Amino acid sequence: MRYLGDNAGEIVFDKLLIEQIRKRFPALELSFVVKGSPVLNDVTYADAQEVGMPELARVIDNGDASPGTVLPRTSKAFRSAFAEADVILSKGQGNYESLSGVEKEHLFFLFTAKCDTVCVDAGVPKRSIVCMKNRIINTI
Repeated sequence: MRYLGDNAGEIVFDKLLIEQIRKRFPALELSFVVKGSPVLNDVTYADAQEVGMPELARVIDNGDASPGTVLPRTSKAFRSAFAEADVILSKGQGNYESLSGVEKEHLFFLFTAKCDTVCVDAGVPKRSIVCMKNRIINTI
């Protein structure tokens, strides 16, 4: 499983959720993904270390500093980890915007819908907390 982090301020929530996933699936191979370098308020390796994330999951960076996860800009190692993952939980509206519709069967999004375009695309009212499965619409 790959868990794509979002904002640095949410990493404590991420850690709590990962602790619960670990309790239910203790043998699960789980990686927490951070940005390759700081961008906006997105989580970095230093943030993950500060809260003890490496004790729960392997922390990997995506090799990029773009908002969201723009697969062609990420490192080859990250793209390989992404492709090989059985399940991906992708947090944040930016990740939804950049990854929704990519060809990945077990890709799930967890985000707050903040803009009209995303609300229309996801079919939800503004400020909704959304957990949804990816809809495959194109090929990378």
